[in-house]
Order: sequence, then C-alpha cells, then structure tokens
Amino acid sequence: MTKSIGYFTSCPQASALVQRFGDADLAQLPQLDQAALIVALSGFVMSDLAGTDGNDVVLSLDEAAGQFIPEAYEGYTSNHFVDAIAILMGISSDDATDIIHFLTQ
Repeated sequence: MTKSIGYFTSCPQASALVQRFGDADLAQLPQLDQAALIVALSGFVMSDLAGTDGNDVVLSLDEAAGQFIPEAYEGYTSNHFVDAIAILMGISSDDATDIIHFLTQ
C-alpha cells in the first residue's frame, strides 16, 4: 500500500503539492516530472549538506534543478514540473528529503 505524502511530511509545501496535483499520490504530476523532481530535490539536499560544511555551494531548489538535470533532458518535463518547483521553493532540506522518500516509495 502506498503511503500518502502526509505520512512523510506535514510541511505546507507538501499540502500545496496535493492541492495542485490531486490526491495524495500526485497522480496529475506526470511520471517524468516526478522523476525530475526527485533529481532537483536531491541536488538541493546535496548542496545544502555541502553548504553546512562551510562551503558556499548552497543552491535554491530551482538552481539545483538547473544544475542537476542534464541538458539532454531539457524540454522533456512539462509545465507541471515548473509549477511543482515553484510550490516547493523555500522548503527545508529535511522536508525535501521526506518528499524524496514519498516520491520513491
């Protein structure tokens, strides 16, 4: 049984994702966009962890998406991906990790 996003995190961004993309499994967010979101969130968490070690390499979520999604895949994501990134801007690294867990379950 798939767990809802609320099982993993109660952050406001997660609630906004559910409101925008339907029920708790984000069925209205295409699978390719979900995969790209995992990459972007992972890059964001990676840069946040590197930044906590004293480096100046902390990226925002949209910057992480631009740097970690290979150019070869540009144009494959839909406007839904852009919407999801906008909804998740300002998310904490811990909540980003929780959303990754939700998306990969």
